[in-house]
Amino acid sequence: MDLYIAAMEFESKNTTLTVAQFTQFKDLADRYAGFMMFRDGLRIMPYGRLDNDFFEIEMRRSKSAGREFWNHRQMFGRLGISRARNPNLKDKAGREGLLDNNAAKTLKILVSNILMKLAREFFGSASDIRTDELPEIQEVNKKAKANEERNKLRRKQRSQFGTKLKQFNKELPAFVEQVRRAEQSLELDSETSKPRKR
Repeated sequence: MDLYIAAMEFESKNTTLTVAQFTQFKDLADRYAGFMMFRDGLRIMPYGRLDNDFFEIEMRRSKSAGREFWNHRQMFGRLGISRARNPNLKDKAGREGLLDNNAAKTLKILVSNILMKLAREFFGSASDIRTDELPEIQEVNKKAKANEERNKLRRKQRSQFGTKLKQFNKELPAFVEQVRRAEQSLELDSETSKPRKR
């Protein structure tokens, strides 16, 4: 069999993806996520539908969402089999799924064990790798978000400063003239004395 599995973090603070990549993959997941099975390049239904949990992915996740990382909404999975290499995996009479025989049960156990091992070793909350890597990723994302917020504030303040500068440039000549008139009407006898009007 050929097995391909991909997943992503669905919280932006936990991902190393850029904002554009995160948005793109999240959109793809909304449309195409799931764990599908193909025989000789043709999809075997109903595997991969939300209402089909042949490999018990959702059942395991409902028991421990942290440890059992995989779920149909945030994984892209493909299991490829062939008639020539898997002669005992037979279609049901209505061609909706595999016949419930020893080969199908063995396939189910084998794939389920692979998914559990991957989740526990690399992706789930029980993973030492995830425990080590995640805080660093979150810190980098936190700093990047703070930097982006600072840049937004800087752009906003720059824009406000430009607007106020234009506004005050219009008012400045009248203000300068008013200061000149006030200056001409004041008289100083000495540095310590208070100014008085003429």
